[in-house]
Amino acid sequence: RKKKKKNTRGEKEKEKKKGRVNKYGEGYKEDRRREEEEELESIFIEKPKPSKREIPELELIYVPILEEFGISEDMAKEYEVGFVEQRSIMKGRIAFKVYNEDGKVEGYVGWHPEKNHWLFPKNFKRPLYNACNIEGPSIIVTVNLFDCLRLITLGIAACSCLIAKSMTDKQEQTLGKFHKILLLHPEPYNIALRLAKKSYVNAPVINKPLIDYTDEEIVSFLG
Repeated sequence: RKKKKKNTRGEKEKEKKKGRVNKYGEGYKEDRRREEEEELESIFIEKPKPSKREIPELELIYVPILEEFGISEDMAKEYEVGFVEQRSIMKGRIAFKVYNEDGKVEGYVGWHPEKNHWLFPKNFKRPLYNACNIEGPSIIVTVNLFDCLRLITLGIAACSCLIAKSMTDKQEQTLGKFHKILLLHPEPYNIALRLAKKSYVNAPVINKPLIDYTDEEIVSFLG
């Protein structure tokens, strides 16, 4: 009987290397197969689109405090502002329904009567308030929504609001379409400087909140 030859050390090393090659080769093929499957999925399988932010329809109730700001019941209905009682983040606040420059609903902002605090919902993009209703070469800009509606009540329809002391790039772009701007702002310098690149800007000195000015004094700013 012939005896089997024992594997030499060199032959064992060759077999080990061969095994490693086969192992790594199979792994490469598996990775490549997964990559091809993912590529096909990205082409043919439609990914779900991110859900849009849902804006609730709030019931806005007229309350006496609005009259203190010079806002009548008819004005409140027309400009969709009122007290919120229903369950929402605006509950217990005076809510303003805000439309963007294209006339689409952007959401609500709310003011708490007792805390004197403004609430802006998450991801709320601050448009130039009432800009969608203003046509013509001139516009008036306020900081506070109550001031804006008070001026509109006085017959000054071309009144808008920044809804804050700062001005966004989008608001600046919208205001750049107007030739004349009356800026009623307690600290107007930086904003006026930005707007003056495209428009004539008048920024009178405002040394107290507009609510403390009489109707006659406010109208005098227009002169």
